[in-house]
Amino acid sequence: MVRGIAAVMLVGATLWAVPAFAVEGKPYASMTTGVTFLEDSDLTSPGVRDSVDFESGYNLGAALGYDFGPGRMEVEIAYRDNEANRISSQGTTTEVDGNFSALSFMVNGYYDFRNRSIVTPFVTAGLGYANVHFEEFDDHTGFAYQVGAGVGIALNKQVSLDLGYKYFATADTKFDEVEADYISHSLTAGLRFSFQ
Repeated sequence: MVRGIAAVMLVGATLWAVPAFAVEGKPYASMTTGVTFLEDSDLTSPGVRDSVDFESGYNLGAALGYDFGPGRMEVEIAYRDNEANRISSQGTTTEVDGNFSALSFMVNGYYDFRNRSIVTPFVTAGLGYANVHFEEFDDHTGFAYQVGAGVGIALNKQVSLDLGYKYFATADTKFDEVEADYISHSLTAGLRFSFQ
């Protein structure tokens, strides 16, 4: 896990530094929070297939990046958490407790559709690693990816309000002999601070 996280951060730091030498731009930092909706997860093990659905949850994120206009590159750490609601097994539904969470380390790219207004639409995509925790099971760390879109609203020359949507998923999430799906949809709001 540590080597995987280090590799992601190293790649991100490299990509963040390259634009500084290529074109004039500016570094930035951002913080986000919002609501996360987790898709129903199929829990599969030899001879068993159950389904869990979840309540709406929350997300928190922070990133360091470089804006070289109209593109941006950043490294991001984010946390998503949802409480399990009920589990369906062989036609029987049972109320359950427990949370399903993901701590992710991502390298994200952005493209800003700049115009003459204070509102700038953007699209984003990212790759990285996530540590997924499902209560009652061991943690799992593996490949993660995300895509999204949103708008940045300039509050002044250095601060923007970012409103966005992100689709986030992990691949091959496995706890001992149990495989699970982790696919989430997040609505986020945050502030982006430019340093120049």
